[in-house]
Amino acid sequence: MGEILLEARESGGGQVWAGPTNVIETIQAQDIDLRKRLAGMILDLIEGRRMWCGFEFELLDEYFRFLEMLVPGAVRHRQFFDYYREIGQRIWLGALAMAAATDADWLVPVVEDLRRTKTMNQLIHARFALDPDRWVEGMREASTRLATSEDDPLAALEAMTTEEMRSEIAQLMARTQRLGNAAMQKLNRNRSAVAAVYGAFEIGALLQNVFKLPYDLELTVDVPLLIRSWDDTTQLKREPLPRYIHETPEEQWEGNPQIAKDVLQRTIRVAARMNLPVLGIGFEVILREMQRNMNQRQLPTAGLAFDGDHASAINRHHIFVTFDDGLANALKAIVNAPKTGVKWHTTIVINERQLADALK
Repeated sequence: MGEILLEARESGGGQVWAGPTNVIETIQAQDIDLRKRLAGMILDLIEGRRMWCGFEFELLDEYFRFLEMLVPGAVRHRQFFDYYREIGQRIWLGALAMAAATDADWLVPVVEDLRRTKTMNQLIHARFALDPDRWVEGMREASTRLATSEDDPLAALEAMTTEEMRSEIAQLMARTQRLGNAAMQKLNRNRSAVAAVYGAFEIGALLQNVFKLPYDLELTVDVPLLIRSWDDTTQLKREPLPRYIHETPEEQWEGNPQIAKDVLQRTIRVAARMNLPVLGIGFEVILREMQRNMNQRQLPTAGLAFDGDHASAINRHHIFVTFDDGLANALKAIVNAPKTGVKWHTTIVINERQLADALK
């Protein structure tokens, strides 16, 4: 595989890219020498510069394109977004370089945090697997009604120690159930739509995570233009604005954080209704893998959520390489799905022969 990748790079037949998940998994290697060699290998293949921005920026890029489709000019200064995306890529490159060049004691708390996140994700999946039919119905209903909550659904889990979570996972593994036929058919019919809704609702958190400085989001999105265009735009009219916004003088719409928040929240709900396939890539991978494992009365691997993040790379790359059959099959189903409105130009490969053929 390495020989094929190097030949493609040297001949100009292809460029190798890494992503944040490659870095996340590499720094978790407990053998320091192995970690250094893995990180060094990746840096060599990508020539120290080709780092994909990650799923967060893919989702936000699609969201901004959606806003522009609804109201041309709604995204007025993309420079903030482009700047944060480039900074993110440099940070991931820096972390990879540090892992390759040093023993990186600073990684210890980072790795522990990653392992805790993985354990938490697996516990959530284990609880779903106790009653998978109810899980499917709950997701379908929530996505249909666009039901949201102000409460933190992870608060109880955050209060648990990692060992407490692992202990509960071990107890629940023996009680996992298979999906019933009716629930399975319902999931098969609604999977991509459910995934797109959950992906859309991820946008709110991502906007908060990326646009951290005062007014950078308000300068990126022309909120007053959206308000003025609201009642003339069919999709936006389905999510009426609060009365107080219409009662606020127009000259006070600009730079008002509360108005910006309320307007953008409603655009996210509109995006959730539009079944945008790019927003749902990661969640659809997770749903497919959970369904496959539940049918075998097993739990997905602890890294499934990271697989979902990494899967969004199909939105920007011609060839996606993985040795994970489950991930590969889920992605093949997505890129080959009929009638999604998206024509994917991505080939999913799982071995060196397929990679060589795809490069040709």
